[in-house]
Amino acid sequence: MWEQLEDKGLLKGMDEKQLKNKIKNLKDVFRQELAKIERSKKTQHCKSMSFAEIHSNLAKDSVGLGGRSKETINRKWDKLAICLNTHGSGPTKNGQCWRKYWIDLKHRIQSRAAQYRQGATGTGGGC
Repeated sequence: MWEQLEDKGLLKGMDEKQLKNKIKNLKDVFRQELAKIERSKKTQHCKSMSFAEIHSNLAKDSVGLGGRSKETINRKWDKLAICLNTHGSGPTKNGQCWRKYWIDLKHRIQSRAAQYRQGATGTGGGC
């Protein structure tokens, strides 16, 4: 591998120790950037949870706000998308993509809860 990098001219006067230090520094920078993104995702998740607490009809994905309920719900999802997207380095999505994220998250949580309930109420299946 060292020879391949030399052939491509990517090492230009570096010895092996210098290259290892450079790789270590790049790994550290990568880890720091990844940590920033993870913190951002957590912040976005917390903001979406608090938004869902305030607007419970969105969390339940229910309709019932009158004749323009679909428009109202879409506007609220778009409002949430703007709030979450302005945060920074986390994922940027439109209102419909955040809605799908929320529905998928809710489904995963409900599935996990069902598995726990099934395990807690099961008899064990023995003889």
